[in-house]
Amino acid sequence: MSVRDCLLAIMTLGPQYGLQLHAELTSRTPHRAATNVGQIYSTLDRLVRDKKVEAGGQTPDGLPLYQLTSDGSREIGAWLEPESISRESTWSDLLDIVFMIRSLPNVDPLPACDALDFAFAELPEPTQGSDARARTAWLLTRAEEDFATSMRAIVDRTRVELERDKPHGWGLSMQRPKRGRRPLNPTS
Repeated sequence: MSVRDCLLAIMTLGPQYGLQLHAELTSRTPHRAATNVGQIYSTLDRLVRDKKVEAGGQTPDGLPLYQLTSDGSREIGAWLEPESISRESTWSDLLDIVFMIRSLPNVDPLPACDALDFAFAELPEPTQGSDARARTAWLLTRAEEDFATSMRAIVDRTRVELERDKPHGWGLSMQRPKRGRRPLNPTS
């Protein structure tokens, strides 16, 4: 998971400009360390180059808007689908998925919750060997199960919150960030 995937997910809500995407990323992924605004713009440049995002017009004061292409929509749809979830994912990547599916009103979060439950199902109790190598392998397996237990708890809490909060998620913030990238060729 990356800033790239999060930006694509947020753009499912409609065209946005760079600083707006930065603010939405910050509000929708509270577990992440602060993302540099420059990273947002360099990621957008790569997404445009890769034809996942395209120009989507401009704001009334001339800030460039970005919108998903059909390729970008397909890619982010696949990321939000259950096949993208596995035990090999990092903690931060898994939280990105949980918080994104929770915050986007246009995404059904239950398939991803089901996929997380399946990916992090309980494993059989590992047997502890007698030598140091076997004990280390046992410890790793126990740590992986603790990780899985934590993820199942988050999914359970997410399901409870989704039952309480219908409909889930929220749209784009109406509060406009103060600054943003200016157009390359100002018209005034």
